[in-house]
Amino acid sequence: MIFPLMVRGIGVLSSIIGTYFVKVERPGKSEDAMKAIFSGFLTSAVVSAALFFIAGFLYLNTPEMSAWGGWWRLPMAVGVGVLLAIVIDRLTEYFTGTHASPVNDVKKAADTGPATLILNGISLGFESSVWSVLVIALTIIASIAIFGTIQNPALDANWPLDIYFVRRGMTGIGMLTLTGNNVAMDSFGPIADNANGIGEMSWSGKTDKATREAQQIMADLDAVGNTTKAITKGVAIGSAVIAAVSLFGSFLVDVSRAQASLGMSVAQQIQSIGIRVDVPQVFVGMLIGGALPWLFSSFAIQAVARRVSDRAGSAPPVQTGRA
Repeated sequence: MIFPLMVRGIGVLSSIIGTYFVKVERPGKSEDAMKAIFSGFLTSAVVSAALFFIAGFLYLNTPEMSAWGGWWRLPMAVGVGVLLAIVIDRLTEYFTGTHASPVNDVKKAADTGPATLILNGISLGFESSVWSVLVIALTIIASIAIFGTIQNPALDANWPLDIYFVRRGMTGIGMLTLTGNNVAMDSFGPIADNANGIGEMSWSGKTDKATREAQQIMADLDAVGNTTKAITKGVAIGSAVIAAVSLFGSFLVDVSRAQASLGMSVAQQIQSIGIRVDVPQVFVGMLIGGALPWLFSSFAIQAVARRVSDRAGSAPPVQTGRA
């Protein structure tokens, strides 16, 4: 019970350390600003992962942990959660960053009219959610692989610690380890946005070179702020999905115990009826199955968008003015 608290303390410490690595050598480029933010995020992740194993070795390396197959399983599960946060960060940055192809494709689609712009944007939104769902599913599978080899017949199958300790709880805690970095990135967005708005009002009517350079810097930082806000939303949604599996399991365990206290047989209890969404394999199948329609819808909309864009690009220019 103490180890999750140690994990959260390590997360706070690693977030503080990561702030010292957020440095920009050449200000004025949105790519440089995003790299600086990610360097701090990655530094915090590496430091926290190393401290997880050190804390696990010092605190969990006891004879009692031999029933669970070794002390290393808990730090490994927490590390998988940290890795999930990093992958979600990279996926979101790819689909929302100004230098990546998805945003540039949307920008090009705007040149041929609002129809292609809307179609392209919706298709990319559908596609981005699918890859995030697959990453979350792989994380749950990794948690199963880490604890799936444990053999201890003395443990009851309905023991709540199996949910909290073995299946998904520690992975979700690991994903939320870098909350300090996520909150900083989330606050960076509105700060840069407001600063850019104040600058636009202050520089109204000025056309000198220094003003244009400052406006470009603020616009780039504003764009990075939009990306960082999207990243934090992705991490929050991913951690919520991981937590949902544990909540499903906790609910079924508590209800089954209440039913057992009322004299209901195992066959009549809720844990023996219907689809068990608390089983991680079933939940992973539901995630993947639910994501497939979005993926194929994205492909279909992209095909329509390309066709409309090709026809709009080949059409003759519209003549305006008097004949």
